[in-house]
Amino acid sequence: MYSRILIAFDGGELSRAGLQQGVALAKELGSALHVVVIKGHLPRQAASLGEVKGEEERIEARARQAAEQARVLAGLQGVELCVEARYGDIGEVSIAMVKEGHFDLLVVGQSDQGRIVDRIMGNSVEAIARLAPCSVLMAKW
Repeated sequence: MYSRILIAFDGGELSRAGLQQGVALAKELGSALHVVVIKGHLPRQAASLGEVKGEEERIEARARQAAEQARVLAGLQGVELCVEARYGDIGEVSIAMVKEGHFDLLVVGQSDQGRIVDRIMGNSVEAIARLAPCSVLMAKW
């Protein structure tokens, strides 16, 4: 059914539900599993080059930690995975990776925050589901 699964993961509580469900599904189906660690964006304005460098180092450290979380969880389930980290918005990065890697399932975490928050901030996961060229599993947290 799904032979190539991509999980969008940033190490946060919300995306951990997607990681857990994606790993379990890959194990059950014997699917190839890839995780893209979403690093977010570097600051657009900074007081100094040192400030940008410091933020970049913090982002890279969080990305390494998230990648390790994914490897450990998959390893405990006996699932092999490839991990890649990219800068950018979760939607842009996930959809680009799906197209590049010809994935047939994208797994993302979703919070049930309520309609008011969605109206104010928008819902990235719902936008991804509309725009993705493959099936999308929205794992509730």
